[in-house]
Amino acid sequence: MTERAAVERIVRELHMARVNGDLAGMCRLFADTGRFEIAGASADKPISIRPNTRHDLPLHNSATGRVFAAYLAPPQLESLLATEFQQFRQAGKLSAGEIAARRRAVTRQLADVRRRGLARTVGERYAGLNSFSAPIFDHNGRVVLALTSFGLAASFPSSWESRIAQALHSAAAELTLKIGGELRKSENGPRKTTVPKQA
Repeated sequence: MTERAAVERIVRELHMARVNGDLAGMCRLFADTGRFEIAGASADKPISIRPNTRHDLPLHNSATGRVFAAYLAPPQLESLLATEFQQFRQAGKLSAGEIAARRRAVTRQLADVRRRGLARTVGERYAGLNSFSAPIFDHNGRVVLALTSFGLAASFPSSWESRIAQALHSAAAELTLKIGGELRKSENGPRKTTVPKQA
């Protein structure tokens, strides 16, 4: 199954489960540069939100970025974050104090990703927009892809126990096994192990 076909199947399953995400997509991180490659498919809605694939996703405040960042080797992560924060500082988006605060927050957030096997943002990049992302591992237990979905807060709940969180966590585990990957245990991840079915 191609990545595109896998994404489209997941979107159909999420839609059948009455999960109101606007888009599900799989992302690959080129760890030497921090650049992302995105393949996505929109939900079956008259109007939905799609990402601008011409711009890279931040590691520190996007759900997809956090999934990759959580499992990078510390020296590699530090290098990528240093570059990212420098760009934010040069663009006048963050002060030195704000960067220091975000660095502390990132440490806590990435530990949370590893505990849950899932990353989340709640209006952090764009007000009113929530997202979840789950890692897909290769046979060495390295993250090779991230399965991500997002939507407007009014119809996309941010609870860790929500259907979208359950569905993404399960779908990412399924895809990990399909590519011969090795699942990593998470302490507080969603308890369900299958994608919810339509009631």
